Amino acid sequence: MSLPSSRREALRLCGVALGVGIAGCVQSGPADPADPADPADSTGNDSASTDSPTPEPTAIPSSAVPDEEAKERALEAEEAYITERLEGASCLTGWGATPTVTDEEATVTDRTADGVHVEVTHPYWYSAERESGNETVVEEADGATNARYVVANDDVRRDDGDDVVPC
Repeated sequence: MSLPSSRREALRLCGVALGVGIAGCVQSGPADPADPADPADSTGNDSASTDSPTPEPTAIPSSAVPDEEAKERALEAEEAYITERLEGASCLTGWGATPTVTDEEATVTDRTADGVHVEVTHPYWYSAERESGNETVVEEADGATNARYVVANDDVRRDDGDDVVPC
């Protein structure tokens, strides 16, 4: 079945018009208002447009602390935290922040303008004597803390972590 030439011509023109219309909707990017050769700039001059372009995101510098230094400083800070908690516990007869059942671990998880984010695991142990009726019971515990630190050039901050409360 052949179409009359006028109908065929009308369909061809509709197809071309549709293609041009779609191509105009899928423009590859915004026009540069300062470009005088840009057809989207209706003024034809090279003055800046009153419409301000979308600003580029500002890069936030990450901390300059190297990963290894950040991990060491976070582990030292966690050891100081454990020491403070265990040192002040009057119920303990002995304690330490040395490895018994697990080792020290530190992992850099992120770098932001605040600093280097480090997750640490730090071991500790303690012993305590308690009276139970007529007997003295020796309680011993081995454990490890899990904490998150933010290490900056001049600061180490414990962001979150396990509490150490032996008594």
